[in-house]
Amino acid sequence: MTAIGVIILVTQILPSLGYYPKEDKRYVDQYKPFAEEVILKNILKEGANDKVLVLEDFKETVSRAGQISQEQIVIESQTLAGNDSSGVIGTLKVLPRDLQNIKWQSLHT
Repeated sequence: MTAIGVIILVTQILPSLGYYPKEDKRYVDQYKPFAEEVILKNILKEGANDKVLVLEDFKETVSRAGQISQEQIVIESQTLAGNDSSGVIGTLKVLPRDLQNIKWQSLHT
């Protein structure tokens, strides 16, 4: 039971200090290359549909990849940043960043 309590306390450090990694633009920007990779992998999976990609299909896949918007990349980056900063290990990983960005008003409410 103590371990569960510690886990809950550690994972609530960031929100209690008013830091949300998904809202930290500089932190989220670090995940943009990975987000692009995830989006492209998904497009390739959809294009393949468990079949061999032929040249005509691949041209369509490349066309779809060219239509990826910055908004899609940001959304995927936020998802990746949120996943990477969740849990005890994720919280401890971003804790130094959190301590630099404390929102003091959050501590009073």
